[in-house]
Amino acid sequence: MFLRALMLTLIIAIAFESEELKAEEAEWTATAQVSILDLVVPNKFGLAAARRAPDGSMWQVEYLTGTFSPFFISDVGAVTESRLSLSRRFTAPDGGGFLWYYGAFFQKLRMSVGSALLSRLTGGGYPSADLISLTGIGLQTGFGYRWIFSEQFIVGLDIASWSQPLITISRETTFLDVATNPSDRENIETAVRILQYFPRFAVAKLELGFTF
Repeated sequence: MFLRALMLTLIIAIAFESEELKAEEAEWTATAQVSILDLVVPNKFGLAAARRAPDGSMWQVEYLTGTFSPFFISDVGAVTESRLSLSRRFTAPDGGGFLWYYGAFFQKLRMSVGSALLSRLTGGGYPSADLISLTGIGLQTGFGYRWIFSEQFIVGLDIASWSQPLITISRETTFLDVATNPSDRENIETAVRILQYFPRFAVAKLELGFTF
């Protein structure tokens, strides 16, 4: 369903390409963001606002968040990831709709305990905190294309992006304080090490909004 909607969006955009404005004509933009194909948590939604700088680039602030429940992994409940980013976006030299960007981000990831892990806690002492809670900062880059219709409405597509966590600000693994099963503890430690620096790739992030 999503791929059909994406293809329809691209067809409509190409059909009205004659109405496309050069990216540097926009001063401010406000958009809603939908990132279905996103690691490590898919189906992220959010908002973004950007303002054009004197040199023609745009500075954009974006917030994305999503929750994923991997029903096929009994050790894990819900995984929630939120990301706040600041990026500098550039159009192609000919002023067309192609763009690329780079920036920095702050993110928070929380993973709740699954029923299988809870059932193995000694004496049934369930922890009140999350299985894993991580916050950190990193760098990102990506490229895409944007169309502007009737001098106001935006349809954009970030074709591909890479967000790489670099520094862990805080790490909480309260579950390890009460878990006694060696295998469980080893699995959680491995998960923490992976999630701290696992690259976040996303493709076909759709944006809809307006300029003013």
